[in-house]
Amino acid sequence: MPEPSLTSPALSRTSTIVHDIEHMPVDDDPRKWSPLRKNLTLFLVASASLISGLSANIQNPAVQEMLDDLHATNSQFSLSISLFILVQGGMPLMWSPISEIKGRKFVYLISLTMTVLGSVAVALSPNMSCVIGFRCIQAAG
Repeated sequence: MPEPSLTSPALSRTSTIVHDIEHMPVDDDPRKWSPLRKNLTLFLVASASLISGLSANIQNPAVQEMLDDLHATNSQFSLSISLFILVQGGMPLMWSPISEIKGRKFVYLISLTMTVLGSVAVALSPNMSCVIGFRCIQAAG
């Protein structure tokens, strides 16, 4: 028995047209960006990823100075690191649906703003409780 061809009436009635998301029309198509804009975007996204990776351990070299200046305990210091990692690990569950609804650019701008503001607030914190809270905001970004 011969195999049905792709143009046979039996297959054409049941087949559906599948659109590839890459070939759907978009307002600001990244494939049409200039090389400068593509490289700048790549640099910004890579830098944001670098900040994310370094942020979890950035306070480790200053353990003794933070303990002395903020009159903190080792437990509080460990809590700040643990909560940072917990929040940083859980936030993608929130950012993913937001990026699907509002767009990735929106999420990058908001999360980077949260990270920067959280970092400044941590640097200006007068006590360890503030450091813990602002590190959570920093991690959320």
